Amino acid sequence: MITSTELKTASLNVLISEFTESAVRQAELQDDAEFENEDDIEAISREIYWGWEIRDEILARGADGTAALLGLFAYPSMQVKLSAAKAVLHAEPNRAREMIEAIAYASHPPQSGDAGMCLSFIDKQYPWQKE
Repeated sequence: MITSTELKTASLNVLISEFTESAVRQAELQDDAEFENEDDIEAISREIYWGWEIRDEILARGADGTAALLGLFAYPSMQVKLSAAKAVLHAEPNRAREMIEAIAYASHPPQSGDAGMCLSFIDKQYPWQKE
């Protein structure tokens, strides 16, 4: 695992690997969490925030970063797919929405619930994208 200070100098391949690992860890933490346990909630929150830091650096790489994130749509983990789709929502709204819809309808908790809430947000914030 790289550190926050190493993000700016990391290669795009390293960033995508870190992004993927973070999303997988997030899914594992969610699967094992006891949500009345504050330590579990804090661990999940830390992983989410770490994933956002990595995402921001990937997106700072422009079209190459977006393309690399789109490549994660083929990854087997629903959490990786969902994290990648959310990350590219502004750059590739149609492709991102298609992936988020597929996850929402996949009945794969907790990602399907998260994807469903994401669709509600998209429809409220970006009504012109609603089909």
